Amino acid sequence: VTGLERDPSLVALAREGARQSGLDGRVAFVAGDAMDAATLLPGETDHVLVNPPYLDMTDGTASPHRGRRAAGHAEGIAVEDWVDAALSLLGRRGSVTLIHRADRLDRLIAALTGRAGEIAVFPLWPRAGVPARRVLVQARKGMRGGSRLLAGLVLHGGDGKYTGAAEAVLRDAAPLDLRN
Repeated sequence: VTGLERDPSLVALAREGARQSGLDGRVAFVAGDAMDAATLLPGETDHVLVNPPYLDMTDGTASPHRGRRAAGHAEGIAVEDWVDAALSLLGRRGSVTLIHRADRLDRLIAALTGRAGEIAVFPLWPRAGVPARRVLVQARKGMRGGSRLLAGLVLHGGDGKYTGAAEAVLRDAAPLDLRN
């Protein structure tokens, strides 16, 4: 597993966390920009996980905190650019998973269409009966299969606490099944 992070201080923190967890021989972290991923991480990979900024610079009020602003607001980089960078790392039939805003799903799917297939959309419902604000989207490079809307995950119950299913993912590393 190789992580790519733009902020060198976060790379150092991730490396220390891996060391403390006994994973330093199994994971690596590289400092650099995701738009240069193909140069920084040469070779093909089987899977890429991407958490791009959700907002364009013209959307909402950008945080005055540099790190939060960079995490939330795309600074001149469109979601299509993130898809390009992710797909450039994948071998044929490799998969990509992105988390993004549900109201930007159309742009994300458009960026994948014709280049990746078997697109699965996994909504993250804040509460039952409330529209999803975030979605996980997974696709496979070079495949032609159609799109599927999955059941997703309800994050919070009526009491505001995490649901049992969400707790299992967050606390116990239960997998999310994006294949069904």
